[in-house]
Parts: sequence; structure tokens; C-alpha cells
Amino acid sequence: MRASKRKYEEHLKKQLMRRRDFLITRMGKEWDVIQRSARREQILRKAQEAGGAATRYLMTLLLVGGVITVVALAPNIFGAMGHIARRKGFFGRKGFFDAKNYLRKRKYITVRKHDDAYEIKLTREGADIVLQKSLNDMRIQPTGAWDGIWHLVMFDIPNKHKWARDALRGRLQAMGLYRMQESVFVSPYPCKEEVLFLTDLLSVHQYVRLVATKEIFGDTDLCDYFALGVRK
Repeated sequence: MRASKRKYEEHLKKQLMRRRDFLITRMGKEWDVIQRSARREQILRKAQEAGGAATRYLMTLLLVGGVITVVALAPNIFGAMGHIARRKGFFGRKGFFDAKNYLRKRKYITVRKHDDAYEIKLTREGADIVLQKSLNDMRIQPTGAWDGIWHLVMFDIPNKHKWARDALRGRLQAMGLYRMQESVFVSPYPCKEEVLFLTDLLSVHQYVRLVATKEIFGDTDLCDYFALGVRK
């Protein structure tokens, strides 16, 4: 059992690296929305976070920005610029150095200092960690007013792929889909891209079906679960 789990985890790690562009693009869009909508005082307050928050922030910026250059903008504020799409981030002095030292000690990043600037990039080990975290954090977000269409995910995955089947169930539920039956999940919001990504990642796409429908008879409990109100 443990050998099978290790084999599955190694498979997932390789597939995550192969499909990293999907997660990078998705997280990059989320990053851009947050950065555009944040006010100056919110950005400065965010920059003062230290410990685990600063570490996660730095690793996320590295994933969506590629190699980043970090320089001091003020005595206690550091600015970071990604080499991909010029994505920006800000750190308090303590948060930046704590995160940098923590990640470098674990060989998750490499750091090169040029005068007063730091050039930082993820190692393969660091990329594995942040890709796994981005997968774990993936959620289906509401897309405005509900259009009345239900999105169903149905599958019949053989026992020889039990780990992948269990992983798919866990990921769908974590992403916010409702479990109608053992192998039937539903969402009121479009989720095709995310589901296709997962099934490709787990190598079970041939066992999965996606259905979009306007009618599920007796869907009052679903409307209540997703706080959609009463269907007209």
C-alpha cells in the first residue's frame, strides 16, 4: 500500500511539472487581479507580514514571476520584480530576510546578490513544493450571477487506479464542488478547464464525463448549498 502511494505521489509530482503552465497562468491571473484591486495602504500592510505568510508570498511570486529581482525601496520596505510579465511584490525587511533564509536553507531557492539587489529563483525542489501548494489551493470561483446551468462531473474509475480515483474525489470536493453521489459531483459555475487539468494530471481522463445541463429535478438542496436562492 505504501509503495503504491509513493508511486502515485511520484507520478503526480512529474505530471505537475509537465502541466505547470496551467497553474502558473491561473495563479498569475489571480495575482494580477489582487494587485490591481489592492490599495496602497493594503499593499504596505501586506508587506509587513513575516514568517509563513511572507514565505508563501515569496514562493507564489517566484512561481508567477519567474526569476525575481529584489531591492530596498525604503529602510524597511523591499520591492520585488518578476522577470515574467513584470509582476511586482513588496516585503517588509524582516519578512523578506526571514523568508529568503528559510527557503535557501531548504534548497528551495537560489540567491545571487548584485550590489544592493538580490536575484532569486526557484530550484526544482522549490517548484515541486509551490506547484503542489497551488494545486491544493485551486478553487472554482463564482463568475457573477448564476446562469442557471449545472456543471456535472461523473466518473467510473477502475480499482487499479484507486489512488487516482480517491485523489480526484478529494480535489473536486476541495475545489468547492458538491458531492451528489459517490462518483458524481456538481457545481453551478464553469469548471471544465480545471476538471480537464485534473483528469490529465491523474491520467484518468478516459473514465470521466462532463455534463452541462439546465435541469436537475429536485435541485432545491443544491441551490441552498450554493446559496443561489430560488430558481425562477
